[in-house]
Amino acid sequence: TDNLSEILVLTNKAQLYRAKISDFDTVKASAMGDFLPAKLKMDEGEVPLLCKAVSSFKPTDQILVVFENGKGVRIPMEAYQTKSVRKKLTNAYSAKSPAVAAFYLSGKKDIVIRSNNHKAICISSDLVPEVATRTAGGNILFSVKPPKTKIIGAEEATAELYEDAELYRKRKLPAVGNPMRERDIAFYKDRTLE
Repeated sequence: TDNLSEILVLTNKAQLYRAKISDFDTVKASAMGDFLPAKLKMDEGEVPLLCKAVSSFKPTDQILVVFENGKGVRIPMEAYQTKSVRKKLTNAYSAKSPAVAAFYLSGKKDIVIRSNNHKAICISSDLVPEVATRTAGGNILFSVKPPKTKIIGAEEATAELYEDAELYRKRKLPAVGNPMRERDIAFYKDRTLE
């Protein structure tokens, strides 16, 4: 990117922080840099879910948010465009259920969604309905039965993260999860937001 672009940070408290790249000092690669929660003045306990540098808000680009209750939503980037230069946007997405993951989409992506009972689904991001408003609750992607079962994570379906994500492939939503392979369970054991 360049210093005219913006950095967007979407957090677990349904807030979006915006800062110009030029707001950050140029440092050597070996330097630790700025601590984002302090630099952006985040609230106590706020955790970034997504950090992305953007130069424009293209109508085709979107943010996909996956919630703990099994729902998900695709929000157009245009929904985050403001007329004034605001550093913090509240109600960046629905706060009805905690968000467990967020993805920046500039095209289709395969996403694997995991539950706490070691089940998973792999879906194409274009199956998730796009909404017109940022605070829409979304549609059910993964059928879970709260409070016993909940979604604990979601990642892009890459070969580095999953031995064979196609084992969890679903083509219709809502979907019931497939049992996860032992290797995938072990890999994600220490990587959940629980």
